[in-house]
Amino acid sequence: MVCSVTVSAQTSQEFFMGETHEFDLKEFVDNLDWESADVQAKIGTRRAGAPAPDDIRWIDRIYNLPDYMRTFYDNHGKRVQEVLNGGSNYLSNPAADQTNAVHFNNGEATFVVLKEIPVGLTFTYPQDAVDQDPSLYRQYALNAINAHIAEHQDEYLADVYDFMPYMFMSMSYDYPEAFWLRNYWNWSTSYGADWGYLQESGRDSANYTYMVLFMVQAGEYDYRNEDFRNPAVLAQAVQEYKGKVQSILADAPTDTRYAQVRYLNDWLTKHNAYNSCYDPQNSPSIVWSPMSALRGTNGERGPVCEGYARAFKVLCDQLGIPCILAVGDAIGSRDATPESHMWDEVKMNDGNWYAVDVTWNDPMNSSSDPLVSGLENENWLLLGKYDIVNKWDNLMFADSHPNSLIYGQSESAAWDYDNRTLIADYKYNHTTGVASVSAPEDDDVIYSILGVKLDKEIGELEPGLYIINGRKVVVK
Repeated sequence: MVCSVTVSAQTSQEFFMGETHEFDLKEFVDNLDWESADVQAKIGTRRAGAPAPDDIRWIDRIYNLPDYMRTFYDNHGKRVQEVLNGGSNYLSNPAADQTNAVHFNNGEATFVVLKEIPVGLTFTYPQDAVDQDPSLYRQYALNAINAHIAEHQDEYLADVYDFMPYMFMSMSYDYPEAFWLRNYWNWSTSYGADWGYLQESGRDSANYTYMVLFMVQAGEYDYRNEDFRNPAVLAQAVQEYKGKVQSILADAPTDTRYAQVRYLNDWLTKHNAYNSCYDPQNSPSIVWSPMSALRGTNGERGPVCEGYARAFKVLCDQLGIPCILAVGDAIGSRDATPESHMWDEVKMNDGNWYAVDVTWNDPMNSSSDPLVSGLENENWLLLGKYDIVNKWDNLMFADSHPNSLIYGQSESAAWDYDNRTLIADYKYNHTTGVASVSAPEDDDVIYSILGVKLDKEIGELEPGLYIINGRKVVVK
């Protein structure tokens, strides 16, 4: 598709759109083999100098992400904050952003350039072209350019195909405060070309710039949730969002992190009801947004697991509590059918990470009160890998919620860590703040804090900090 054309006496310039590529986050995650060597080559393979596990965001697990994608990811976060601070950009009002975005078809389509590759080439044309219609020369140039693109396009797009899905995934999981955006993206390619023409030598040069474009809005597609595509409506929703967060946190305890985590779980479970009307094909996008749970809703616009988990992370972020969105296929019993699910991992004051599943703490019910059923609980609050969550079939949390977050492989091998999760072995002990030393095996596995394996029993250790069964433990 030709998007715009300008012609001068000696050169011609044109822009062409390529094929549109669609990306659905849920479909991508559901079909991803997290244990495959290909995935582990991109996700979770930490190298020297990489962030410590406590600091890892989803983007930090992609150790060799191309620089231009990391730049785009960082700029995305800045644009999100601009909107939350009352500003306007392509994430809130695509047609009006003339600074960061590129507009085609008289402003009907808005894109952002992720990657540009400038290319120069030479080509030949018939000697008698000087006597032909100049428009034929255009075709000679375009034929040469299209042939060159066809030859090199796989090279241009190799890192795009490899890493674009992980960049999109990280944008969604690391910036849940962007409540108005969908988990569905389109991207495309384009090229702009210019050339001289009607040269008598029969040989000439052409230049083109191959571009990878992030699609914000075009035709029926829109990156924004259908509820927030009107800039004025979104501006009001931003104020509502900030007001909801402020109101919820106004009553949050300040004494301990444990009290704060319990409070957030309690507020979300008692002000929401899980969406029993959920239909992955027909439900409105708001059900996956943190706004659904921050508003306190039920029915067809009530939150599903993503709504609960994203809202919990948004609130933890505001309180300065390290929190990571976790995804996987969860089951409640060994004979259950796994279902895609999202929950959270939080870092407590003992330095360890624990799992929180707010959704499963708010079970569905037939109570006359759609929000407060009396069944709200803390059964899935601050659990560890080896905690038994179903005593009838001895199901552990790590089996119930196999996490797609992959821990560094070298540490896993050396310290016998379960590489599917960052979380500690056992449930957080809020009475002492010190990790339990119960072992899942007959013998405790003990390392110094530097990772040196110790041939000792717990009773033989000097007071200090150790790694026992894969978690930090204070021995007194």
